[in-house]
Amino acid sequence: MKKKKTTFFLLLRMSLAFLSLAAIGMTFAGSQSFSAAIKIQMFPAIDRKAWGIVAGILLFTFLFGRFYCSVVCPLGILQDILAFILRRKSVPAVNRRKIRYAVAGFTFASFAAGSGFITGMLDPYSFFGRIIAFIRNPPYLAGGISLIAIIIMTVRQKRMFCSAFCPIGTILGACAKVGPFKMKLSDKCLKCHRCTAACPVGCLAPDTAALDNELCIRCLKCLPVCPVNAIGVSANTAPAEMDLSRRKFLTGSLTTAVAVGAGVAFARTARLSRRKTPDFTARSYNGAGVFLKMHELPAVRFNLQRKCPAPQNKAF
Repeated sequence: MKKKKTTFFLLLRMSLAFLSLAAIGMTFAGSQSFSAAIKIQMFPAIDRKAWGIVAGILLFTFLFGRFYCSVVCPLGILQDILAFILRRKSVPAVNRRKIRYAVAGFTFASFAAGSGFITGMLDPYSFFGRIIAFIRNPPYLAGGISLIAIIIMTVRQKRMFCSAFCPIGTILGACAKVGPFKMKLSDKCLKCHRCTAACPVGCLAPDTAALDNELCIRCLKCLPVCPVNAIGVSANTAPAEMDLSRRKFLTGSLTTAVAVGAGVAFARTARLSRRKTPDFTARSYNGAGVFLKMHELPAVRFNLQRKCPAPQNKAF
């Protein structure tokens, strides 16, 4: 009975992910009937100052974990599809905590300082939009490079982008880490490592009975493969475990601080250089990689040619 229940939840999660991806795809194709799937994307919500949606995503993640990454995020779902097509098996992953916090610090700092360039490159919705733009318009080089990059990362590790480079995943992981409900390995674990073979982010370590809720994207693929149902959800009565090693704390803090400073410096440099060049387009970005307001993207923003001002004939 337990096995049927876990399989049901996995199928439910996969069905919701498929519907979410289909809704986003139809919105990109021009339908406005499913635009709600776009409105609940994290960075577009931040860009249009929809703080209610942002707070709702953060609160849900705090309570239940990173379901956003496995059900709502189009790039994450695309990685799952690519991993299935490539028949890629999961491999034990290194916890790239310093890298992802440095990337998130740089990205958010540059965005807060007024530059959307790095955000447009690393925001998963924007990343996915460039890939779709490339499918619709193959000469679009940035989309082709994005597709090749995500395929290479998927071959290396199923959800490598999510566990190492995604700024949204880093913020959501920090929320999930301190949440009240966590997935855990029980004493029944046989250390057979079937769960590690199914996990796309490498958050499970049966040898030490550890499950990293900061990395866990709640894909639920580990539940039906466990022969003794040793993986479950329990209330977190103890505070989140923190590595208080002085060396690791200092290096982690320094790395994040340097990344934030670099992000601010990059944004200021970008603003100065922008003043010296013609402003051909709006200065924000969208999912297709074109510099437009990203919350205005759905339905059509696939004209990838920049509109340059027409030359004016001067009378001499």
